This record gives sequence, structure tokens and C-alpha cells, in this order.
Amino acid sequence: MRAAVEHGMTRQGLRVLQLEVTQGNAPAEQLDQSLGFEPFGVDPMAVLTANRYQSKVHM
Repeated sequence: MRAAVEHGMTRQGLRVLQLEVTQGNAPAEQLDQSLGFEPFGVDPMAVLTANRYQSKVHM
């Protein structure tokens, strides 16, 4: 993932990269934050899976 972020920022000239992660997925949130992503919002009840709503964290 680090290589993809670096590729986008340096070789493609992107200034902003955004992603979303399922709230409560601590390993994924920690990975994203280690790559410089910062949470900026939550989309409550973004996805319904197995009769359960899950929120998404925007980073």
C-alpha cells in the first residue's frame, strides 16, 4: 500500500488521496494512519452487511 501511495503522489502528481475504512477495523485504521492518512469524517450506517449496518471512516 505504501508503494501505491508513493506512486500516486510522486509519479502521478496527485495532491490529495482519500480512502475510507470500516469503523472498528483497528488494524486497517492503524495502517492507514501510519501512511499519513487522517480521519476527517464518519459516514454512519454506510453499508449493510449480514443485516448489520457498518459505519465508514473517511481519511
